[in-house]
Amino acid sequence: MHLTEKLLNNYSRNLPPTLSKFDYVIVKVEPFIDLILRFNEAEGILSIFGFFSLLWLDAYITWNKTQNNDIEFLLIPIEDVWVPKLMIGNSVQKRTIYTFDNDFDKRTDLVRYTHDGGARVLAGGVIDTACEANMYYFPFDTQNCDIELYEECFGIYISITNKSNQKILQTALQMHKPSSEWEIKNVSPVRVPSKMNHVKIQIQFERKPLFLCISLVVPVFLISFVNVFVFILPIDSGERTSLAVTLFLTFVVVITMVAEILPPSSQVSVFQLLLFTKVITSVLTTIMAIITISIYNKNENDISWLMILYKSFGKWKCKQVQQEPNGQGSSPVSVRPEQTTTNFRGRQQQIPIDVPGCQQQMPTVVPVCSGQMPTVVPGCSGQMSTVVPGCSGQMPSHIQGYQQQIATDILGRLDRDWKLLAHKIDCCCIIVLILELLFEMVALTVIFVRKGS
Repeated sequence: MHLTEKLLNNYSRNLPPTLSKFDYVIVKVEPFIDLILRFNEAEGILSIFGFFSLLWLDAYITWNKTQNNDIEFLLIPIEDVWVPKLMIGNSVQKRTIYTFDNDFDKRTDLVRYTHDGGARVLAGGVIDTACEANMYYFPFDTQNCDIELYEECFGIYISITNKSNQKILQTALQMHKPSSEWEIKNVSPVRVPSKMNHVKIQIQFERKPLFLCISLVVPVFLISFVNVFVFILPIDSGERTSLAVTLFLTFVVVITMVAEILPPSSQVSVFQLLLFTKVITSVLTTIMAIITISIYNKNENDISWLMILYKSFGKWKCKQVQQEPNGQGSSPVSVRPEQTTTNFRGRQQQIPIDVPGCQQQMPTVVPVCSGQMPTVVPGCSGQMSTVVPGCSGQMPSHIQGYQQQIATDILGRLDRDWKLLAHKIDCCCIIVLILELLFEMVALTVIFVRKGS
C-alpha cells in the first residue's frame, strides 16, 4: 500500500499519462468472446458476453523493482487512475465498453500495472450491438457482425494486434463456451479506413442448421410429397378437396412462422422463395382437384364449356374431312325393299333419302357432322347420295344388309367417357408434381453447395 500511495501522489486521473502533451497514448485492443447469447434476426441485434483487453503505457506509474521488495505488479482500483475511454459506436444500449452492473463492481474493478508502466484492464460484459442479418441462405446462413470502437477523448490512438488471424481467433475464443445455435468461425480486429481512429471487431458466426432442418425444411418437403397423393386418392372417396385444402393451410402456417423469424427486409431468402412456390403449387393442386371431381361426375347429357369445346373441335374436323379429295362423289347401290333404316353409333339424326328406282322413301339414321354417305342398298337400281344437315362435308359409308361399319372418332369417346378424362388429368398432375419436387431439391442443393464453396 505504501508503494501505491507513493505512485498516486500528485497523480491526476483526468490527464493522459504521457510525458509530453503532444504525445498519444497508444491503446492496444484484444477481444475475448465468451458466449453468443442470442441473435435476433428480425430486429437485427447481436447479444454477446465478452470482454476487451486494453493495454497501454502509463508514464507516471513506474517503479524500481529491486528497490521495492521485487514487486512486479500492482492492482489499483479503476476509479483512482486514468483509463482510456472507448465507446461502442453501434451499441443499442450502453455506449461505453465499461459495463458495470452496480457500484460495487465499479469499486472493485482493478487495473493491473507492471513495474515498467505497462497497464492492463478488462472491460466488457453483455454487449448488444446492431447487426444487419443476411438471411439469403437461411437456414444455412453465415452472419458477419461488427463491434465498432472509437475514442471519445483526445490523445488516444487505438491500435490493433499484429498477430495472425489464427492466433487472434485462438486468443479470442480461449474462454469461449459453445452456443447451441451458432458457431463462431472468425474474430478479427480491423481498422476502418474511412474514419480516423476507428476499429471494428469483426465476428463471423455460422448457424447450426440441424434443428431447423429437422423441424422445418424436411417437413416442408414431406408435405410437398403428400400433394402427389391428392391425385392418387380415389375420387369416389370424397376426400380430395379436404386433403388439398388442408395441405394449403399447412403451407400458410409454415410461411407465417418463417416470416416471424426473418427480418422484414427487401432481401428474400431462398427458403422463402421455396415456401412461396409451395403455396402456389398447393393452390393449383386444390383447383385441379376440384376440376377432376367435376369432370368425373359429368355425363354425356351435360352441356358445359367442355362440351362446347368438343363440339367446336368436331366442326373443325368436319372441315378437314371436306377438304379431302375422296370426300365427294357417289357410288351405285342396290337396295332390298325391306331394308329401309340404317343405324349408326354416336349421336343420331334421322333424315329422309330418295332412292331412284325404289317406290318408297328410306329414312336413314346418321351421325351429325359426318359428311356425305353414298350407300349401296340391295334391291334398288339407283344411286343414293345423302347430304347430312349441319355439316358442309360428306361422309362415305357402306351398308351390306344388317352389317354396319363406321369408325368411332375420339370426340365421341370423350363425350361419353368423362371418367377416363379425369384419370388422364390425374396422371398428368402426378407427373408434374413429382418433377417440380425433384427440381426444387436439385436447385437447393446446387445453391447451398455454391455457398459452401
